[in-house]
Amino acid sequence: MRIHVPYISDQNIGGGYTFYDNFIKAMTDKYPEVQFVPESEDHDILFAFSCTTVNGETIERSKKRGAKFILRMDGVPEDNRNSGRGSRRLVEYSLLADHIVYQSEFTLRTVGRILQNNGVECPRSIIRNGVDTDVFTPDGDKIGIHGSPKILHIAYRKDPNKRYEEVVAMYREYFMSNKEANLVLLGRYPTEWMTYNMGFFNGERHQRLGIVSDRATKAMMIRSCDFMFYPSFADPAPNVVLEALACGLPVIYAGYGGTQELVGMKAGFPIDPLDNYTEQINHILKNKEQFASQARAIALDHSLGMMAIKYKEVFDIV
Repeated sequence: MRIHVPYISDQNIGGGYTFYDNFIKAMTDKYPEVQFVPESEDHDILFAFSCTTVNGETIERSKKRGAKFILRMDGVPEDNRNSGRGSRRLVEYSLLADHIVYQSEFTLRTVGRILQNNGVECPRSIIRNGVDTDVFTPDGDKIGIHGSPKILHIAYRKDPNKRYEEVVAMYREYFMSNKEANLVLLGRYPTEWMTYNMGFFNGERHQRLGIVSDRATKAMMIRSCDFMFYPSFADPAPNVVLEALACGLPVIYAGYGGTQELVGMKAGFPIDPLDNYTEQINHILKNKEQFASQARAIALDHSLGMMAIKYKEVFDIV
């Protein structure tokens, strides 16, 4: 089986790159007979892991060669990040697909319905993202981070859905009752937030770890924290949440989106607007060992090997 995976980006951070890197590693380790080839070579399958990582010309050339086109659906692409053509690509490329893979039930329920209303009728599957459970583990070296508890937040691009404001609001509230706490920020944050100290003005302790692409270093940083606060809204199936779970971190998350399918109530819980953040955090800390055990178990169910098996089944069928 020969597969071409287009990836038109020079970045090695963010959810798209993480999936690409995980997918190639998973398939190569599990199925050495699968070959990944450039577009210029004959291939059986064109697999685009997002409608923004492929173009219409590539799809047309591959299909003329007899290749099947499989499209992974990660949400509605933003027009302002795709030269005003994000939504159009979503529908046009989906109509050309022989099979669509949705990241979560949430993505199928939302984006899938949009596509169905626009005449997309090809077969579909749900395959959630995988995580490298050999690298992202609860055991291993940690880095020196002061504070108790150490609250992790991860972000890699400026997006209102990431809800930085809620991270700041949470921490302002919690820090007033526990000045030993530390908010640990991993990744890329908006320039204005960094320039103005994340909006903190009352001595709130926080630590910026910057952008980290090395998996082992990232895992070391994640496992050094106590839990993850992730209020991101309408995420399809975030890799960073899986990485945190694999490191044994409970997660407090936004209830709308695919995150709840990963975490549920066993390894954390959704933000409840009727409670205050401090009560929720104290509940997490009080039951941390139980949540941590469940977090790791969930991650093992989403290992790279499991993800590879599910994708290979789709490739074989197509």
